[in-house]
Amino acid sequence: MAGAQPGVHALQLKPVRVSESLKRGSRFMKWDEDSSTVTPVTLRVDPQGYFLYWTDQNKETDLLDITYIKDARTGKCTKTPKPQHTFRGLEESMPRRVRAVLAAKEGPTQY
Repeated sequence: MAGAQPGVHALQLKPVRVSESLKRGSRFMKWDEDSSTVTPVTLRVDPQGYFLYWTDQNKETDLLDITYIKDARTGKCTKTPKPQHTFRGLEESMPRRVRAVLAAKEGPTQY
């Protein structure tokens, strides 16, 4: 480019500003995917905006680097896993459902 100088086009990022509410933290329910355990925690962001960390009732703290976050969902609440008896009931009703479909001979069924 004519007249371009080296280093002139360097991107100048502004420092991250973390709001006071994120620094203070908010109460959430932490759900562990490996089990059906739900734990109340206080979730905070560090003042520089690099880490999320949460503290449970026993004052144990876990830390997560924000650069590892790949998905964020919004909404009133998260979906909790369905109880085992729901799946068991579906499994137990399957033979009855198959018989109903076969008896209908490609016609409408109540399922």
